[in-house]
Amino acid sequence: MSNATVMTAKNQIELQVVELLGENGTTYQTAIIFLQVPKIDIDLLPQVKLPDGLDRDRGVILFGQAPIWLYARLSVLSRNFPWVAHYGIREKQAIVISSRVADYQPGDEIALQFNHEPCATIVVGGPADSGKSHLSYALIQMFEAYRPDLPLYLHRANWDGEGIHTYETPDPELAKKLVNANTYRLHQHEDSDRLIPKYFQYHADAIANIRSVRNLALVDVGGWPQPEKRPVVEQCTHSIIISRYPEKIPAWQELFAPLQPLAVIHSILEERCEIVRTKPYLEIIAGKWQLGCSVPDVLRDRVLSVVG
Repeated sequence: MSNATVMTAKNQIELQVVELLGENGTTYQTAIIFLQVPKIDIDLLPQVKLPDGLDRDRGVILFGQAPIWLYARLSVLSRNFPWVAHYGIREKQAIVISSRVADYQPGDEIALQFNHEPCATIVVGGPADSGKSHLSYALIQMFEAYRPDLPLYLHRANWDGEGIHTYETPDPELAKKLVNANTYRLHQHEDSDRLIPKYFQYHADAIANIRSVRNLALVDVGGWPQPEKRPVVEQCTHSIIISRYPEKIPAWQELFAPLQPLAVIHSILEERCEIVRTKPYLEIIAGKWQLGCSVPDVLRDRVLSVVG
């Protein structure tokens, strides 16, 4: 690591300059983005600068989980570098987005090597309308509060169009439009028998890549316990089931059988948390799973135990 520069007066963003090894043996200058707070202030955009440790005579890879507007700002500031690439965590490679030299062209892929053991991965599943997405987002917020040092990634391996934008977009109508625009009803496609297995294999590969660069991953696997999801499950280590319907829990337990169960949550439409049992896994009756909900303390402690 050659240098680290805090880029804003409010210390919300930090860039660290490191050298990453490519699969071809070449080392690549990389600026790793670290967000010091869960939500950074877009008003700080004019203050964002490149770190002094970057060699402007070399290409640069921008690496890290950050808003698109921050990547756009850093890309503009790097426009006079020989080339600029963005790292895609799901693909486990950097993609060149601009270039002033012949050796690298936009669209070129740069594979990188990591010496990271696959991290623990918690999959969240259960029937529709049980609160999976709200629970997944609440878990993200919980980790931001209790383990802000932990490199974490939430991956949604489903086609319902929901994401963190669903919960953080101030305009509810815009949030709905974003969900609708990103919903892909593969099960209604005429070629669904071929497309659905490919879809989940793609997500299984993406999770494998994520596990090599993060310290914990969360996976929202959708509302149906299809056998086609087994490649995704095989990339996970722990499971949480949340269901409004007790009779549907066994099918999810069967799908998640290879994993270590953390919790089974009987979802209810009232604010309550009742412990049914703690061994061999946590079983609770809990609610209300809605926007702004928090993770019950007993579930929080069980989930945090995965990362120590």
